[in-house]
Amino acid sequence: MLSEAIAWITTHPVGVALLLLLLGALVYFALMRLLKLAVIVLLGFLALSAYYAYTGEEPPDGLKKITEDASRKIEDKAKELREKAKDKAKEVKDALGDEINRAAQESLNKALGGGGGDEDEGSDAP
Repeated sequence: MLSEAIAWITTHPVGVALLLLLLGALVYFALMRLLKLAVIVLLGFLALSAYYAYTGEEPPDGLKKITEDASRKIEDKAKELREKAKDKAKEVKDALGDEINRAAQESLNKALGGGGGDEDEGSDAP
């Protein structure tokens, strides 16, 4: 009976589609359950941190170490991202600056002389 069901699923496109749909649903719900668990753990950690901050008590050494490690990693990552953002902003500024200068020069040339060249090239004055 089981071998017939497996044979039918593998030989019929509808069976394969149903199997894939079932597997997709299982993966989706497993990921959602893990995400829900992660959110609950994070909320618990935040509640515990708020408790220690509110009461003024010293947290256990393990919690202090975890918090310090996380803070250091976040600061390092933020510093790295800040440097990357500064570099990208400088690249964009340089690229836009050149483009804006060129466009402004073209507009000025059109307004003053009507042509696309420099002012000195088209002048007949001695």
